[in-house]
Amino acid sequence: MVRASVFAILGLLTAAIPTAADAPKLTFLQPAGGQRGTEVTVTCHGEFPWPVQVDMEGVHVGTLEEKGKLKLQIPQNLNQDRAWIRLYNDEGASERVPFLIGNLADVSEQEPNDALEQAQQLERQTSTVNGLLEKNGDSDAFAVECQAGQVLIAALEANAALGSPMDAILQIVSREGNILAENHDCVGLDPRVVYEVTESGTYYVRLFAFAANPNTSIRYHGGDDYVYRLTITTGPFISHVTPSIVQDPEHDDQHGGTVERSGEIVVTPIGWNIAGGTRLLAFAQGASGASTSGEVENDSDFRLSPTSRLGLVHAPGFAGRLRVRLDRYDTVSGTTCPVPGSHCGCLTEPRQIDSFALAVAKEQPIVILVESPGIDSPLAPEVVLTEPSGKVVSEAGSAGAASDVVIRHTPTEDGVYRLTIRDRYGAGSPQHIYRFTVRPDIPDYRLSVDDERVIVSPGKETELTIKVARHAVGQHRIGEIKIGVMGLPDSVDCQEAVSASDGDTAEKVVLSLAAHGEPFSGPIVIRGLAEEDGEVTERFAFGPPKLGVSTTRLWLTVKQ
Repeated sequence: MVRASVFAILGLLTAAIPTAADAPKLTFLQPAGGQRGTEVTVTCHGEFPWPVQVDMEGVHVGTLEEKGKLKLQIPQNLNQDRAWIRLYNDEGASERVPFLIGNLADVSEQEPNDALEQAQQLERQTSTVNGLLEKNGDSDAFAVECQAGQVLIAALEANAALGSPMDAILQIVSREGNILAENHDCVGLDPRVVYEVTESGTYYVRLFAFAANPNTSIRYHGGDDYVYRLTITTGPFISHVTPSIVQDPEHDDQHGGTVERSGEIVVTPIGWNIAGGTRLLAFAQGASGASTSGEVENDSDFRLSPTSRLGLVHAPGFAGRLRVRLDRYDTVSGTTCPVPGSHCGCLTEPRQIDSFALAVAKEQPIVILVESPGIDSPLAPEVVLTEPSGKVVSEAGSAGAASDVVIRHTPTEDGVYRLTIRDRYGAGSPQHIYRFTVRPDIPDYRLSVDDERVIVSPGKETELTIKVARHAVGQHRIGEIKIGVMGLPDSVDCQEAVSASDGDTAEKVVLSLAAHGEPFSGPIVIRGLAEEDGEVTERFAFGPPKLGVSTTRLWLTVKQ
């Protein structure tokens, strides 16, 4: 019996050790981010043989001799605020794991720093701490010297940007232990605190967390995956920019608005410790459609313009993770908005109501998207659309949890409609921002897959299911869609599939992949083409949403 038990235990231990025949599993990285223009040593956590190969767009990666260690070289001009790492070998690939990119100098958290008297002293007034709440009951404290009149900002990136399973609380505390400022949720579950210093001296930033998925225990939580990045600064911090919808130079027919003659996109940063008149550049994250940045907005209900793509704003010394949307049309600043068009505004005063005139055409369907919670604004929007006669044709956002508002309407007459936006609770502040777009509502379609990783073994076919969603406008809908794979190696065959407008293939098609040669690991893209009246509508398949975004860059492994 003893011998049998020993062999059973050895078998369990052997099964838990990854071998060269296992695909790698990657769960998180530590540190979880780095500064542009620096070299960072990162530890991978998960289960994987070593060494492995690494895929990470935009960042040069080298594997070190010690298991799990990577050396990342982050370009100074990298136009990404979050890169994704994937480990892979001949057997398959891991899921993608995020790594944040910032502008401030990095500091590693040092334990013990639970109590204020143990607080880690920060040498700079402006830095980003890479840390970990490593166990239940853990809290981290940091000390920073400030002068009277300065504005101190502490902002956490954990759950929303990294997927850390924590619901954190941030506090700014005086030398006497008094809580001067506190925040629970600002960007999703991640807090941000702002404090205007009244007296020169030492101030403490304290962090602790509950579990993001609550359970019956009421206590501070931690664990080996409670990783975070905590920015502590008295320097410039951007909370948002205006406009946050900007004209894409790729679609700029005539220069003007946010696009300069040089092709540069110029925006105004808003936040704290920012000099008046400051203007910054916005950058595209990648090509439209099959984005090389690895991130695209997850547009599951066709609310976004099909030509839009993500961009970001960054500059040396500026903290804050700011994204913009690039689109075909420009943002207007007045109270009259063309169709198509967009506007970025703010309810700066309590009980403020903003009103806009929209010139619409009879029987021309429009879609209006009003965003505020979706851009991390505290504004809970109530939106009303009225006809020229004053009749209300749509009213949205008056009940339930605050969310962005989508209105679809087909005007029954030519004329000027009126769109009004207010906060449900009558609140207002410089942080109560919103933006809206109005554009023609057109038939469209969307492709998606349940797993962004595809494995093909020699000698047998692999079936890949592509889900198809069509957006109809009235009686008009997309017809036949031809669906195929781009980027396949010569060793893999895949016949194009066709999704008909109705019947069994209207909502899904199956692609069959067969391997007959060399092994392969690399990205692929699934493309759809729909042609009607001489115009081709091209779309790319999205992978499952992760941290609020998707990818069109799927991963193919062809085994030996």
